[in-house]
Amino acid sequence: MLLERDGGMVRGVMLAVALAAATALPGCEEAWTGFVQPKRGNVLGVVEIGSFRSLEECRLAAREALARAGWADGDYACGQGCRERAGVYGPFTCVRTES
Repeated sequence: MLLERDGGMVRGVMLAVALAAATALPGCEEAWTGFVQPKRGNVLGVVEIGSFRSLEECRLAAREALARAGWADGDYACGQGCRERAGVYGPFTCVRTES
C-alpha cells in the first residue's frame, strides 16, 4: 500500500521533495538575515531587515537601510542560522555573522 496509516510514506515523500528543492536551488542553504542598529555597539534597537540569498545582497540592503534611516552612527550585521533570543547580548543569536 502506498500510504501508511500514520502518513509515514507521505511525510517521507514530502521530505525528499523538500531536500531535492533545497539542493537544486543554489544559495538557498546560504540564507542570510540582515540586522541594522541606530548606534554602533548598542544592541537595543536592533532591527531585522529581512532574509537574503547571499552575503553581498544582505550587506547592500543593510547599507541602504542605514542610509534611508539617516543613522550615520549606525551599524549592521548579516547572519546565518539566526534565531530569536532574549538576553543581554541582543535579541538574536546567529551561527555565523559578518559585517
